Amino acid sequence: PPEYQDGFLIVLIEASENEPAKKIGVGNKLYVIRGNKSLDPDGELSHNAIAYLKNTFTTIIKKNIGNTHEIEKSLKNLPYHVFDRHDHCGSFCGYHKDKENYDTSRHFKNEVLFNALKNLFDKLAQNAAEYSLAGSSQPNESLNNSMSSHCPKSRSYTGIKYSRSLLKHIKTTDSKATKRKHREEQPQQKAKRKVKVSQKKQLRMRKEHSEIETYTSNLALFGNSSTYMNSIIDSIITIPQIIEKSEANKKSMEIEKTLAPLKDVISKQMIKRLADNNILYEDLLQIYKDKGEKECIVYLRGEVDGQPSIIK
Repeated sequence: PPEYQDGFLIVLIEASENEPAKKIGVGNKLYVIRGNKSLDPDGELSHNAIAYLKNTFTTIIKKNIGNTHEIEKSLKNLPYHVFDRHDHCGSFCGYHKDKENYDTSRHFKNEVLFNALKNLFDKLAQNAAEYSLAGSSQPNESLNNSMSSHCPKSRSYTGIKYSRSLLKHIKTTDSKATKRKHREEQPQQKAKRKVKVSQKKQLRMRKEHSEIETYTSNLALFGNSSTYMNSIIDSIITIPQIIEKSEANKKSMEIEKTLAPLKDVISKQMIKRLADNNILYEDLLQIYKDKGEKECIVYLRGEVDGQPSIIK
């Protein structure tokens, strides 16, 4: 039957008067041999063996583009190679590199299978001149895919109705872009952009200062790697520290609830600072009643020994 190449997949065309043509690849041909007990009595042609033969076949075509003689010679020799007959193998063959340690356990043995493979690859070798061109339909398929994605057959982009709709959309799009450009050129908008850029920069710098240096070029090569690892270990929060922090937050929230009567007098931020420093509402109220407003402020400023400084 005639044979031709589609990319690096060699396809055999089989047809009769009563049946349409069938495309049967090399892999399918090998599986036909595998499924026929009369051609592979011992079941030596495994899935891995078929994959090896297909890959070797493709490699022969790729390595010898434009060299018809070498393709024909290599294809005819392939069955001999897999049956441990290396008289005509090239320098790539491992047998010639190390004959004493060469592994022959994976080679085929059955002579019936040898004849079946030989007939198949001899047929392929007859058309080596066509394979040497290394033609491919991939560029055509790529072009067809690009064209179908922009102009699918299921849609129509012609007619007065579509043209009007398209022009209206273009006009709306241009109008929006023009307004946006005009708005962005205003001094107020430029000032807002500068503020946003500055805020982002400050946020990034705060994060960089709050984190240790985790990566830089040649960090361990030119620096002290042990010091670097110690800094990482020191920065790790242990489980007891997590528990302690959780309990402190819980206590602060409870104190914050007791300071609720002050929400109309002082800010929420001030209440949070009082709670974080364990300042109870009862203590503030008692000092205010006993000593007055000035002494209460002195207490908050930390001017009394042992007391935290809450306000400035």
